[in-house]
Amino acid sequence: MRKDKQKTMYRSWVQAEEFTWLPHFGLCPNWDVQRNLAIMEVARRLPEDAVQGLEEKSDSFSWFIPLFFDDDVLAGVYPFPATYDEPGTVPLARVLYLSPLLERMSSDIIIACIVHELAHIYLRHSLWPRDEVYSQNEKAAWELVDTWGFGWEAKKHELFYKQKKKV
Repeated sequence: MRKDKQKTMYRSWVQAEEFTWLPHFGLCPNWDVQRNLAIMEVARRLPEDAVQGLEEKSDSFSWFIPLFFDDDVLAGVYPFPATYDEPGTVPLARVLYLSPLLERMSSDIIIACIVHELAHIYLRHSLWPRDEVYSQNEKAAWELVDTWGFGWEAKKHELFYKQKKKV
């Protein structure tokens, strides 16, 4: 059963910058980085219940947003706090990674990627779901993206991947 779509919010940039679930570093006002713009667009438009849910989960994940491919740096070790801990398991870091390759995409695709990954966090999906659960999780995340008011971007994302498979 599909949830009713929620009314799209349009917060100011100043209001959106206060959210604790936003990246703590790397989200400087560098408007040459499309991923930064897309993150703020998502923050401005998410419904209030989504913002509240992500605020509650802000300590459960970290962001990794490398700015660009660097010809001088082939690899690196970066500190991430352990954010995911189930009893009897090794603590893991839940990291929302936004590839520099996204800089080559349209803003609709970048927004769709960001809000889709935030939906997985909001829904508390497992880091390693089994095959049948993976498909269910993907469907649930895309449905939530639609109810949050990002249906247009989700459709653009779907079309992009259909085109990519044809090549």
